[in-house]
Amino acid sequence: MNTGAGQLNDGVGLRKAGFAALAEKLNATDLQNPGVVLGTSMLADGNARIAAGTRELPTKVAAVSPSSWLDNPAIALLLMALLLGVAVVAYLAIRRRAIALRAG
Repeated sequence: MNTGAGQLNDGVGLRKAGFAALAEKLNATDLQNPGVVLGTSMLADGNARIAAGTRELPTKVAAVSPSSWLDNPAIALLLMALLLGVAVVAYLAIRRRAIALRAG
């Protein structure tokens, strides 16, 4: 009976030590090896930052998106004229090169 009581006492001691180690691990504040509590708060912070960035993203994309430039009719016409001018210059350069190759 004394042996059983001693084993029971040893088991209780090991169990207490195990719970203490578990509590220490759960509440660890080391950033390299965070516990569950700190890890959960880090995940929540990361999720909040992602959500804030996702809400802010459309306004930033719209500011640099070429499609937003076309909302202004003057800019749209200027862009079309520029593209047409580039196409005409490219056509004339290719035509001139072809004539030079035939003559040469």
